[in-house]
Amino acid sequence: MTSTQPSTMVGPAHGEHRRGLYIDVHAHVFPDFYEAAMAAAGVYDVDGWPNPKWSPEAMIEVMDEHRIEAQVLSVSSPGVTFADGRDAARLARRLNEYMAGLVHDHSPRLGSMAVLPLPDVQASLAEIAYALDELGMDGVGLLSNYRGLYLGDHRIDPVLAELNRRKATVFVHPTIPPHWDSFTIDIPAPVLEYTFDSTRMAERLVASGSKAKFADIALIVAHGGATLPLSHQRLVKYWMDGKNDIFDTFYFELTATTEHEQIDALMAMAKPSRCMMGFDFPFMKPDWFDALQANLESYRFSPEDLHAVMRDNALRLFPKVRERLR
Repeated sequence: MTSTQPSTMVGPAHGEHRRGLYIDVHAHVFPDFYEAAMAAAGVYDVDGWPNPKWSPEAMIEVMDEHRIEAQVLSVSSPGVTFADGRDAARLARRLNEYMAGLVHDHSPRLGSMAVLPLPDVQASLAEIAYALDELGMDGVGLLSNYRGLYLGDHRIDPVLAELNRRKATVFVHPTIPPHWDSFTIDIPAPVLEYTFDSTRMAERLVASGSKAKFADIALIVAHGGATLPLSHQRLVKYWMDGKNDIFDTFYFELTATTEHEQIDALMAMAKPSRCMMGFDFPFMKPDWFDALQANLESYRFSPEDLHAVMRDNALRLFPKVRERLR
């Protein structure tokens, strides 16, 4: 087999869908030029988490070893928020062209989601057009906030309106909240604060009316909805007077969220058809992947629902990836 093919082509019916192949919607690139740009701006870690080691070769090797048929790549926090103006736009362009090149070189194993130079709205609109129309990327990766400007802020409405017009798939990755340094307690943001900021982002999209207004965006919340499953009933019963339909329109990926108690909480507010899998390479250790998969595959999903979470739901949101795999 070549290095761009899965090493274990086990059909989804084997073992009642327990040994099928995964579509991973939460996977990141971290090329040398990006790390160098961070360092030039005085940024030497990812919100308190050490910079990872990443290469295309390591990416494919991990996919082969852990039954991942395809990854949909994006840029993690901090995106390009450490750069300003034209520098941010140039770095976003370089990252998007790099990811599109990886997809070309490793087809059909990869898809990609564009990084945008927000909070610059006009530059972001230009990058959406270039990334989706010229590069043929599969969607857009956003951050939960941009220097304190959350996705529910109406100043970002032109970007959301364009994504809505295109019926785009959008993966929202958490980042540090404003004034994070004042309450970090020496715990890296990815461990704790990311979950709160994803929840804050989703709640603000709902509260601002943006989630309803831009309903044609297929918006994926990271890490099993973060703390939304725990706060959902509180929000719905005491804030929204029992009207919870708007929270049903989010999608969720399950990076580090496959313990049965976590899935139970998510299933209390979401349907299996709204869930998909992610592994957060290269930030999450590949040594953990087998246990995450075993937890998911031993949950009380029906074989059809399990197969949907493992791959079908993601392929529905990323049709170009589906077409490449045929």
